[in-house]
Amino acid sequence: YAAAKMKVLDNLAQVPGSVAVMDASNDVVRAEVRRLRSIDGGCGFAIVPMGTAEGLQGDMRARCGADNAAFINGEGQLVVALKGQEHALINADRLKIKGAHNAGNALAAAAAALAAGASDEAVCEALATFSPLEHRIEPCGTVRGAECYNDSKATNVDATLKALAAFPHTRPIVLLGGDDKGTDLADLVAAAHAHTRAVVCFGAAGARFFQAFKEQVSQAPADFQLLTASNMESALDVALEQAKAGEVVLLSPACASFDEFHSFEERGEVFKKLVAARAAKLGA
Repeated sequence: YAAAKMKVLDNLAQVPGSVAVMDASNDVVRAEVRRLRSIDGGCGFAIVPMGTAEGLQGDMRARCGADNAAFINGEGQLVVALKGQEHALINADRLKIKGAHNAGNALAAAAAALAAGASDEAVCEALATFSPLEHRIEPCGTVRGAECYNDSKATNVDATLKALAAFPHTRPIVLLGGDDKGTDLADLVAAAHAHTRAVVCFGAAGARFFQAFKEQVSQAPADFQLLTASNMESALDVALEQAKAGEVVLLSPACASFDEFHSFEERGEVFKKLVAARAAKLGA
């Protein structure tokens, strides 16, 4: 990895006007930014540090006098400061892709596009219209006003943690379960308590997930609901019984799919078909 990184940086230095967008919220990358800035005579290309040690909301110009910066300002707006010009783009809440990690990806892409000469208008349009990849916090319809999302790609706890934090303006009802990987569930339980209104534990892993939440019931918010279902279809129905218009029902299982399906892709496709069928029966 280190050799590949150095080759990329060496190639950048050979191209006049090159720009490197680097995630300064990451400790390792931030150290590399410091190293590049310390090179006598410069490193041969412009660096756009994205965020600071405090996260994407930090402006590295204010933090340590950087020439360029990419960050999300206090109003939630994506901002790229490049070569003396500040580009104020769209608000992060206008992105179709959900989650802080996706906002970071969007910010990096915007900085790269602006460095390549794209107009602010073109970048804003692309940011606002870019759709999430299939099975990755993918919007898949509404049922009685409840918005449903397919995050079947979340086959491990770390991926589900990102999804749980992806809806800051509401507390989703989350479907958890499938083929159990036996991973520690402490962080998942804590994140669900912090970000969700209810969880529905289902499938082969359902009993162990339910027990993990039950053991921490004293830490749960007063209105938190712990629910169970036998399989994914019944889990969706249980969630929809609880969901109100404007709320979110999220499939983000934190498990593999093999107890019911051949792959996470099949699981996601079935979930979307189930949502469509419920919308046709109960109303969108």
